[in-house]
Amino acid sequence: MIKSWSYSSLLLFEKCPYAAKLKHVDKIPEPQNKYSSRGTDIHAAAEAFVKSETPALDEALTPFKAEFGAVRELYSSGKVLVEEEWAHDSEWNMSNWRDKDTWCRLKLDFFIKMDNITGLVVDLKSGKKYGNEIKHAEQGQLYAGIAFLRNPELQRIITEFWYVDQDDLTQVVYTPQQAGKFLAGFDRRARRMTSIKEFKPNPSIFTCKWCPYRPEAAGGGGQCKFGVNTLVKRK
Repeated sequence: MIKSWSYSSLLLFEKCPYAAKLKHVDKIPEPQNKYSSRGTDIHAAAEAFVKSETPALDEALTPFKAEFGAVRELYSSGKVLVEEEWAHDSEWNMSNWRDKDTWCRLKLDFFIKMDNITGLVVDLKSGKKYGNEIKHAEQGQLYAGIAFLRNPELQRIITEFWYVDQDDLTQVVYTPQQAGKFLAGFDRRARRMTSIKEFKPNPSIFTCKWCPYRPEAAGGGGQCKFGVNTLVKRK
């Protein structure tokens, strides 16, 4: 059984429950790739600059030079949480990241108290924006819902995604009522994920294409015996 979830693990489960089992129950690690490594490097560089641990902004982040400068100034005033680990139990009470009863985990790049009624969640994205709009919008809805849980005095949460490779920014403003509805939806989806005991595979050319457990002939690790070889040409 999978006992806890994050947004990324929920997406994996809904895409293919068996892949989620291999990763989160069997604990088979995914291999590192240049895309995930670059994302890690970009987040580390952003954190170091905002915390004034480095004097200059990394070149990859310069499209948002003004924004990072503003966040750095706010951080020095104690208004910014950086790489904050938010954890909740199954009743949505706050918990600690490593507690055995922790049910939901998410990590924020930046959370900023703009004023007495407004909070801002910022998430950095490397790679492409287009084709990921729905996924990222859902992620923002989860961030907003939990931000209101942890800051009930706020009246609006702004979510921003900074696409550093495209020099693009998306922004959505949420009310507590909107975020509450979104959170109820995540609750239903996550309870299914964390209560199921049979993890059925969902093989297809779409679900298996980038799966790290796909057949070795398709460039994967070969741990999934149900996987489709996406490199085989079909008539």
